[in-house]
Amino acid sequence: MKILFDLIATQPIGLDKFHGAGEYAKIVFYNLLKYKKDSEIVAFYNKNRPINIEILKLAQSNNVELIPIISKNEIQSIIYNKNINKIFSALPYDYIDIDFFNKECIFIVHGLRNIEMPTDYYEYIYLSNIIEKARYVKNKKIFYNKYKEKMYNNFKKLITLSNNSIIITPSLHTKYSIINIFPEINKEQIYVLYSPRHRYVFPSNERTLKKYNIIDKEYFLLISSNRWIKNAYRAILAFDQLFSDFPLLNKKVLVLGSENGKKFKGLINKNRFIYIDYVERSDLELFYKSAYCFVYPSLNEGFGYPPLECMKYGTPVISSAIASLTEILQDGVMYFNPFSIDEIKNRILQILLEPGLYDKYSQKGVDISRKISLKQDKMLDKLNDIILSKK
Repeated sequence: MKILFDLIATQPIGLDKFHGAGEYAKIVFYNLLKYKKDSEIVAFYNKNRPINIEILKLAQSNNVELIPIISKNEIQSIIYNKNINKIFSALPYDYIDIDFFNKECIFIVHGLRNIEMPTDYYEYIYLSNIIEKARYVKNKKIFYNKYKEKMYNNFKKLITLSNNSIIITPSLHTKYSIINIFPEINKEQIYVLYSPRHRYVFPSNERTLKKYNIIDKEYFLLISSNRWIKNAYRAILAFDQLFSDFPLLNKKVLVLGSENGKKFKGLINKNRFIYIDYVERSDLELFYKSAYCFVYPSLNEGFGYPPLECMKYGTPVISSAIASLTEILQDGVMYFNPFSIDEIKNRILQILLEPGLYDKYSQKGVDISRKISLKQDKMLDKLNDIILSKK
């Protein structure tokens, strides 16, 4: 059996060097190569984007045929010329116009973000150039209804792309969003399998903290601050107001994903924020482990990797109560309304000042993380079986 694997999902998307779908695809690829037995893996990637060197080495050592492409239309030729039996993609949203020749397709649909949360009041401030701003005004202001209709039609094409398609969702939330919005879909083709967990990644040496002038347990952590959907700006405003109202709060805020924080204007307590661009995985793990508390104000999630990754270290988490997050994180975190700056402030004060609450959520987080990890491992095995099954 020949399986075509989409490695474009593991490559950067725009300014995002790391993203949930990419981490998902990497883990599935590593796992698949362990158990592929007599199955043959053919993989394609975008020739014009960086690709992880470890993935290239692993592919070469496992006799995976790697095919660089420039246009997604080349995928059709690969399927036809290589006699492909199955196609797997952890990021299939760009493939709605491709003819898969009715092959069995296994697609990961992480969420319906563009339908559930197409825009936000603060989205505009995240746009970095005139082209992005013009596109935003056109799609989300002037022709907003047409934009929503286009997103709806694109998702509909995706979930009906092949009669033999299997849709994998990382949460019940995503599954029932699909069923709710597209009631005509065959529910039997949807499987709920949690996103697989990262393994064998160890934190950097603690000298990394000194490099950035950061003290262990003396900072709150925010990540992905260059993406409006992650909602860092409201959390930054919440912290800035708290620093003004409570001068004795001596913690700092480490903001990842933004090299200089220029887009976050009007802050009074600028010296309390440390901005760092995206970092290597080992450094990220160290920041998760060493944070006093992780704040996750996301406006939409199909699963929610980052909070779980903090919880495994006993780092308390305060998180938005939206989409899949309450399903995955359960009672292991404190929740807030991500649109309310006052409510974010409330939870920050609670975790800082309420006796016993910090230790309570530190332990609860570890317990929930362990429980979810067991499910993630079992569900990764199930996904592997689906990809490798012959029928």
